Amino acid sequence: MTAIERTAYPRFKRILTAKDLEEVYTPTPQERVLALRSTKGTVAEAGFLVLLKTHQRLGRFIPLSEVPFAILNHIVKIVDPNLSASDLETYDTSGTRQRHIPLIRAARQLKPYSPAARTCALKAMIGVARTKEDVADLINAALESLAKECFELPPFAVLDKAAHYVRAVTTRGLHRQVYEKLSWEARTVLEWGHNIFSYSFPR
Repeated sequence: MTAIERTAYPRFKRILTAKDLEEVYTPTPQERVLALRSTKGTVAEAGFLVLLKTHQRLGRFIPLSEVPFAILNHIVKIVDPNLSASDLETYDTSGTRQRHIPLIRAARQLKPYSPAARTCALKAMIGVARTKEDVADLINAALESLAKECFELPPFAVLDKAAHYVRAVTTRGLHRQVYEKLSWEARTVLEWGHNIFSYSFPR
């Protein structure tokens, strides 16, 4: 698998500073109003805002159980100082979360990852695969295209698998084009060499 650090795929910082929490994960007044209009009770409001702010950072929805405690606690305390992160333990499996997801998508004007999004990502990868060899470049091209078309992101492993597939198919296609342009003598030499180097010598 390609190292995620070599790509532009969004992820949480390993070390979150107070500045990070303040600048990236503090809900704006408009977001607070949206949450109040979309929820009933402070627990649901906190869950909504955590889902919203992490979606802004990652470009996809993740369970609250995967959100760093510092982010979770920061947002919860903004909503209600008397709440704690543990009050959201059942949010991931609740119908409330499912109702919040389309509301957040609508507010952010994003579309869920779908077959159309997959096609968008593959086209972007194919478009750069002939000029760039690094799989990370293919993933970055897909990320740019998905963002441009307002699609949510899939898990990193999905893009990584697609990029390796496109890389392999493109490489085979280029090799075939080169092979077909070779003379009969050159093809014979290549095939002979391949057979020699693929031979398993007895031990």
